[in-house]
Amino acid sequence: MATTPPLTRRLLPTSAALRRAGLYAPGEDPALSRFARVAVRVTRAHAAAITLLDDEQVYVKGHAGLAADVPVYEPFPHGQSPCADVVATASPQLICALEPGAEPPVHGLLGRLGMASYAGVPIPLRHHGVSGALSVLHREPRSWTEDEISLLTELAASVGSDLELRVERAALDAATVRMSTMIDSLPAAVLVEDDSRHIHQVNARFCALFSVPLAPEALVGLDCAGAAEQSKGLFVDPEAFVQRIEQLLRARLAVHDDLLQMVDGRWLERDYLPIYVGGAYSGHMWMYRDVTERERSKELLRQQSLIDELTGLYNRRGFLTLAEQQHRLAERQRRPLQLLFADQDDLKQVNDRHGHAAGDRALREIARALRSSLRGSDIVARIGGDEFAALLVESTDGRRAVERFEELLDKLNAAAALPFRLAVSVGLAAYDPSNPETIEALLGRADVLMYERKRSRRPGTGPFTRP
Repeated sequence: MATTPPLTRRLLPTSAALRRAGLYAPGEDPALSRFARVAVRVTRAHAAAITLLDDEQVYVKGHAGLAADVPVYEPFPHGQSPCADVVATASPQLICALEPGAEPPVHGLLGRLGMASYAGVPIPLRHHGVSGALSVLHREPRSWTEDEISLLTELAASVGSDLELRVERAALDAATVRMSTMIDSLPAAVLVEDDSRHIHQVNARFCALFSVPLAPEALVGLDCAGAAEQSKGLFVDPEAFVQRIEQLLRARLAVHDDLLQMVDGRWLERDYLPIYVGGAYSGHMWMYRDVTERERSKELLRQQSLIDELTGLYNRRGFLTLAEQQHRLAERQRRPLQLLFADQDDLKQVNDRHGHAAGDRALREIARALRSSLRGSDIVARIGGDEFAALLVESTDGRRAVERFEELLDKLNAAAALPFRLAVSVGLAAYDPSNPETIEALLGRADVLMYERKRSRRPGTGPFTRP
């Protein structure tokens, strides 16, 4: 028998997974002892044991036939058992006769157990490698037949499947706990349904928002197939509410910021997020936010003529009013802001060649693309004839927003639905809470950056007129 080689983390990739599944916990695992009893019967051995290894120790987790006075379930070092060789080599190990007085510690344990012969086979986990050994022991010297080793190998595979299932279940339980923690901490009402529309998870904010008189855990498992029909009376346009849900469920595409008006005067914003696991649809998440104050503020601004009539965005006055509010919050709470400044290229050329109606249409298309590329919380405005500005609230990812904006313009141009091409020069300036500046100063910096980009365009590539 070879000296047991050192077992490293490379040889035991399962240790962390087994520990998370609680499989190194002290004491007997009754299910594994049942496997050990089967091993005794199929090999006619006197005893059997199922052992799991970590990087340092061997753990007996189930046995049959060992004496009651043997401290079976106390962990011991790798070097005291041949099962360590089984795991290290991932192959069967056999001892057919133990000579009296044998010195190696790997034989010492067998001697103390009163055993003279040993056969061990590795326990494989399909996704985690070798996890331990299934061993049989005999009091007298004996040989082990190929059929016996084959039966032990098949039995060890069944043990591995059982352990794999427990590891996966533990991982799923841990993922569920992480997801529950995340959902509970979200500043939104959240409902997660499985692929058959039964509730998988729900948070307390959802129950509070819709006045559900039950704890979140009491809703798990309930069928939501008829929920839209039952709750449609809460909304100003009940049929549109039902139809929109059916449309989202059919399409299974992520949708953000659906605006819903309720009969009690509240406004809700809803996200629909399909969930795919391994490419297969497995359910979806609904997220609702109460945006009543925001919508009321928008209506008040509209009434105060702070909205640009042509594009529906805020005008310069509306932008500065709201931007100053966010600026004060950012300064007080040291939150990040970014300001995007955009200028339509060659609006005069579009007006001269295609008329002012075409110019107005160009402005509306740019406004729509800019609004679509930003979040609902961002403040977007047309602040001059062909100038647009957007304040990105609590954002450090303005470059991605600019990319989305330009991608939308590219799609519009590719569709060739307009008699001219749309192109915009963009500048992006970041607000540093540690070095405060006014909104006007931030706007000025973004303006300068925008003009630098505009000047960098090559001559002769005017973007606005099709051949």
